[in-house]
Amino acid sequence: MPDNPQDQRIELFDRSHIDGFPRFFRDGEDRRLFDAIKNQELIVFYGAGVSKLAGCANWYELACDVIDCFGGSIYSDLYKTVLRETAAVDPRKAISICAARAKASPELLGAYYQAIRDAVKPENDTAFIDIHEQLCGLRPVAFITTNIDRGIERVPAEILGTRKVINLTTLDSDPIPDLRNGNVFYLHGSVDAIDKTVLTTDEYIEYYYNRRTRHLMHFLREVFIGKYSVLFLGYGLAEYEILQNIYIAANGHGNAQRENRHFLLTPIFSRDVAKFNIEKDYFGLFSVRAIPYFIDHEGYGRLNHVLRELRKEIQASAATLDLMQEMDSV
Repeated sequence: MPDNPQDQRIELFDRSHIDGFPRFFRDGEDRRLFDAIKNQELIVFYGAGVSKLAGCANWYELACDVIDCFGGSIYSDLYKTVLRETAAVDPRKAISICAARAKASPELLGAYYQAIRDAVKPENDTAFIDIHEQLCGLRPVAFITTNIDRGIERVPAEILGTRKVINLTTLDSDPIPDLRNGNVFYLHGSVDAIDKTVLTTDEYIEYYYNRRTRHLMHFLREVFIGKYSVLFLGYGLAEYEILQNIYIAANGHGNAQRENRHFLLTPIFSRDVAKFNIEKDYFGLFSVRAIPYFIDHEGYGRLNHVLRELRKEIQASAATLDLMQEMDSV
């Protein structure tokens, strides 16, 4: 054993690590992120935290909207209180309970679907378009989103370009289109086919584990293994179905040593540094490196600044690479 037990202490993250953050590509651990961008092997995976910046509901708010959509005809005030308490801990469970009741009646089902549509409407349309323009500026090989609001399709055509939009919940067993050309994949459906969205526990089970959707599993394995690196934005990696696929991809191929090949932008308050130090090791189990940014003063809207800084780094890196290639060709 070492003479000094403190020699075994893990290196902890503290405020000094991110003075002036975000500063991407200054850390050796970020080299894979840089290489993924350089080699056009980056996939951007974004969730509700992106659309929340424009006023769309998060999971808890969506659950509460669904609970309230039936008025007083189905659930008493006591039942609604209990369901809201359930939603605070497990919003998917609360939505599942309401959906089961709604599916028993066409009238209730209509109210349920309308509550979902209303919940994912942005309160600030300009902010809604702007945050998705920032995403397009990252120039990934593909986008994957668990959102159902179709916000990225609101981006002007000259920015959106020739990207194709693929709703994975409406595909049959045919092969899923390739990951390329910046295409957008709606993992859990969209409001335009709301009866095909994946929101409840039973829908998740049917979607991820039904034999008819085995092609989906092949798609996710392709995303999380091999040459691609995934950058998670506005997404907490709380869905077991996604974590399962990341873990299998990272550990199911005889890797002698786990390598952090994916990245998670993580909003934290200064008071939560200790919590982050614990959770970053948890994400490391799934080959995901958590990259923190402080939200003490700007709240979750800080993500806009982070994306702008990352875009600057990408543009600067691209210019350097172009210069190097030009010099090599001389």
